[in-house]
Amino acid sequence: MITMRSCQGTQTFSAIEVDVDLSELDEDALVGEQESRGYGVHEFDPPTPDMDLMRQIHQHLAMNQEQQALGVLRPYKHRATVAIKPATKNRYLATIRRILSLCVEWNWIAKLPKITQFEEPDVRVRWEPRPVITTLIQAIAMDWLKEVALFAVATGMRADEILSLTWSQVDTARSHAWVTHGRAKSKRARAVPLNADALAVLERRRGIHDSLIFTRAARAGREVAKISQVDARMFERTCCAIGIEDFHFHDLRHTWASWHVQAGTPLMVLKELGGWERIEMVQKYAHLAPTHLAAHAETVTFWSQQTPEKKQPPLLAAVGA
Repeated sequence: MITMRSCQGTQTFSAIEVDVDLSELDEDALVGEQESRGYGVHEFDPPTPDMDLMRQIHQHLAMNQEQQALGVLRPYKHRATVAIKPATKNRYLATIRRILSLCVEWNWIAKLPKITQFEEPDVRVRWEPRPVITTLIQAIAMDWLKEVALFAVATGMRADEILSLTWSQVDTARSHAWVTHGRAKSKRARAVPLNADALAVLERRRGIHDSLIFTRAARAGREVAKISQVDARMFERTCCAIGIEDFHFHDLRHTWASWHVQAGTPLMVLKELGGWERIEMVQKYAHLAPTHLAAHAETVTFWSQQTPEKKQPPLLAAVGA
């Protein structure tokens, strides 16, 4: 049993399919190999292998993955457990693969075992046109959620970046906001340009709270409450009420990016606007702007460059019609 803890909760791995043989491990040979590599001379010495522990790990790693699948996680104490998605499983398998790579480097095992990755679904890009998003925002009952949704589709910021935004991070005179490295998913601070829609939201929020921009309405006898996360259930109910299927709050960011690409924003510019770490992360929107290829298609024309008295379509000319 391998248990890992993260900010998403405790996740237990019951089995991983590998191909490794630890039966030939020789502790004396391992120690001799360490000395031959000169580990004792360096500041860092690899730990002495615990043979019993290594064999116990092997017993669990060698189990059939089809018989005992990876476990589940409980993101929140008050919610039921949910199945771990293939992408999350692969991230943990990458960590395990790194551990085993160190075992090979330290000569604990003869070779890196084979770890079969889980098949991940295709990249999901879900977006809606402007009239649909307008209807959605107008239908949201909670005022704070309505303004957060409008700000999201106007700036492309992630939910956590929006809800943690403070007035000190905003310069309305220059129409810019700043996302700190601590809140950015890529851990890189960035500037966010604010359009007219975003500035209008900020103007409505001004004066409600001294530091935070987006807050819940204060209850009787209580101060204005900080918003920890968007109300996903309210957002889902609103989508169902107006007939939008399979649309989540994060899809507002996809919608923002899709609108940008359709309007001709270069992918490199979009990468910086959205705070993506690699250009590959925005390639999924490239198919929405095929017009930038049209000019290059003209470089291989041949029939239209001819000047006969009466042109025929290429297909008819080819068959001699």
